[in-house]
Amino acid sequence: VASKCAEAFAEDHWSRVTLAGGLAFDVTGPCERCAAIDVDPDTATKRDGGVVLRTLAKARLKARVERAKVTFGVFLAARKNEDGGGATVEDGGGATVEDGGGAT
Repeated sequence: VASKCAEAFAEDHWSRVTLAGGLAFDVTGPCERCAAIDVDPDTATKRDGGVVLRTLAKARLKARVERAKVTFGVFLAARKNEDGGGATVEDGGGATVEDGGGAT
């Protein structure tokens, strides 16, 4: 979960995320949401009349008018380290995010 981003939906512009331990991820595309976001996992019933997806849709469609599907976040694919070794990741270690304009 990303926090302290400069703007809402900043992930829409990311191309790569590198964690402080050196583990890097490429952004592979937006994560599309479906009605399952409104299903209570304990009862398997739709809750609140779909309010979560509707609220998300209103916010996201204002931000991305050209996109027909509601998105929330991005998919990441881990990159192989250039040296072939592993990486150590620790909680709270921070991350560097790159977009088309460079690191942010």
